[in-house]
Amino acid sequence: MYTSKKFFVLFFFILGCFFVYTQEESQDDTWIRLSYETSSPADTISILSSDRSKMLYKVIMYEGSHNIDLPIPHGLAKDISSFVIDSSDYGLVKAFITDSPDDIRLTDLSVILDYDNSSPVFICRWAALPDFLVFNFKTYAVQSSYLRRIAFFVEKPGFRGRIASPGEVANLHDWNAHDYPARALAAFFDTAYRNSISLLPAEEELLSILLANKIITKAPDGYLPVSGGLISISRESPPVLRRTLLIHESLHALYFSLPSLRADVYDTWENLLPEARKTFYGFMQWMSYDTKHYPLVATEFFAYMLQQDIEQLRWYINARILPRAASALGSIPAEPEEIENAFLLAAEKMEKDLQKHFPFSAGNTILVSR
Repeated sequence: MYTSKKFFVLFFFILGCFFVYTQEESQDDTWIRLSYETSSPADTISILSSDRSKMLYKVIMYEGSHNIDLPIPHGLAKDISSFVIDSSDYGLVKAFITDSPDDIRLTDLSVILDYDNSSPVFICRWAALPDFLVFNFKTYAVQSSYLRRIAFFVEKPGFRGRIASPGEVANLHDWNAHDYPARALAAFFDTAYRNSISLLPAEEELLSILLANKIITKAPDGYLPVSGGLISISRESPPVLRRTLLIHESLHALYFSLPSLRADVYDTWENLLPEARKTFYGFMQWMSYDTKHYPLVATEFFAYMLQQDIEQLRWYINARILPRAASALGSIPAEPEEIENAFLLAAEKMEKDLQKHFPFSAGNTILVSR
């Protein structure tokens, strides 16, 4: 309901979560669903315990109607039967009680980073882009069992467009984190189907998940994309790196989902200092990307420039991009300061382009904090 009061009461509800292999840690978890509608951009609300003694979450809202599922911290769930919403926003804020559905939780990236779970694969939907699945794998090895051959099929030079045999890539590094739109996932499984290439067990499992969640669909003679895609990280990555990787992959999801953002990124890339473009190509080459694939170069430029805030980008340019580009190219094609400034200006422009759509910033695609 609409109301002019500052404080609201929300009742909690239990919401199930989808796990591959096991659900053992989800049985006692209590989750709340925050449903809201607001016309106020980037306003915030705080979710408090019923006695106001604990601030459970602070949520950045953005215009429109949205849902987000949030776990109640362990030790509080049994004591709390209602939550207080503290907000200066006057849009519609709703909540309801429901049984645990057999479904994938719709949540924020911060929850995916922090959620303590021992299952080999923890899967949620990203609340900002609900048609994107987020996979949080326990180890790099588990992640690679699902995604290694897709990585080579989509992004690796010498492999892009063909499905390698398991032995061909068994000892090759794929990625520490992944991102694939529906069209790339459908192309992989369609190619396997049309060429009678056997899928690995984890790839079979992934195919089932993608079909069940309408990321791709079965056609009479193969597979077709529907919408969205997937991004993934591994809990084997140290916490700081894991956050950076998830921000990086989420930026790809935004790029894939928003045509006007893609157009803005293309414009920034095309107008970039030519020496800076050549430097980034060298960096991509060092990183083992297929630099002949223009859309891949553009999306990686967007993600690498905005995976950290602008000040941290200065460090990344000088400590990572320039040395790696020099190694691949033999030398940097211009003065380092000139290339650094070109990258920084591009990042500032793309950050503004991103903020046309979401209250995100360079280095942050997270809307929920504790």
